[in-house]
Amino acid sequence: MIERPKFKESKIVKGLVEGYGLADAKITFLPIGYDQFAWVYRVRAGDQTYFAKLRLGKVNSSVFAIPAALHAAGITHVPAPIRSQQGQAFVTLEKDYRLILYPFIEGKNGGRDGMTLDNWEGLGRLVGRVHGLTPTEPLLKVMSQETFVSFKEGMFQRVRKTIQGEGLTDPYAVHMADLWHKHRHAINDCYDRMTALGERLRADPPPFVVCHADSHPHNVLVESDSSVWLVDWDEAIYAPKERDLMFVGRSAAMGGTLTPSVERYYDGYGDRTLNRAALAYYRYEWAVQEFAEFAYAVLFRPDFGAETKQSSIDEFAGLFEPGNVVEAAHLDDVEG
Repeated sequence: MIERPKFKESKIVKGLVEGYGLADAKITFLPIGYDQFAWVYRVRAGDQTYFAKLRLGKVNSSVFAIPAALHAAGITHVPAPIRSQQGQAFVTLEKDYRLILYPFIEGKNGGRDGMTLDNWEGLGRLVGRVHGLTPTEPLLKVMSQETFVSFKEGMFQRVRKTIQGEGLTDPYAVHMADLWHKHRHAINDCYDRMTALGERLRADPPPFVVCHADSHPHNVLVESDSSVWLVDWDEAIYAPKERDLMFVGRSAAMGGTLTPSVERYYDGYGDRTLNRAALAYYRYEWAVQEFAEFAYAVLFRPDFGAETKQSSIDEFAGLFEPGNVVEAAHLDDVEG
């Protein structure tokens, strides 16, 4: 998130001291990311630097298991949480707040700072190796499994019901409701197509692989030697490969000329065959997630300030602009 949480930083430091043994820990808030349930910090302790994530709500039990399995398979450019002094993948601070600690990776952010063609090929190679992992039964037991029902379904329905009702008075909420009404036909169309494609895929699912589920360039770190790391595995899932490949570029599904970055990505990844129904489903599902999350941040998070609410409104409005997620979903639709 771009704004600090309404959570005392002294409690975070206490968690680092008592949970990880970092007696002289000092933290710096990093205003990055759009996950409205997580805030991140740089941690300095002695001559060591760490990356800490404060998460509101449950932590997926696979947050340590998946990176551990990838490391065991020789896939090392995936950061794994540092175990607490009690051997856990996180430390509970209070109520629903958890603290996860990682090694700090010095590098440029692929989304913010850009990626070279070599970086794109390296990312494709890394994702290909992840998809090639054969998960063990213990790993499958802790991983989320694709159901072809959006995991933001409940959030989406709550937002839509609230906006269709009456009584909104907060000016940011009123603005968000106006935008939702303005784009309601596009929103409903995306939701309906997602639902129809989900039914089709439940009846005839493609093969499943281990997916990062959020493998866009903003979750890529590029080191000085141009090697790439894929970070933030909180939403990893056992699903069709298209769950990750939707982030690469729509032209791969359309059978047209690939952009240089997409071409190099698939040079690294290898397999260029795609299930178009799955790709279209994930495009629509991503749009529905974005609708729900940005609206939820405005309507149901009184702990968020004006900066975060306005940013959520701006991001929501941008979803319907040319080249953004709504247009991309329609262009990759199997009926298109």
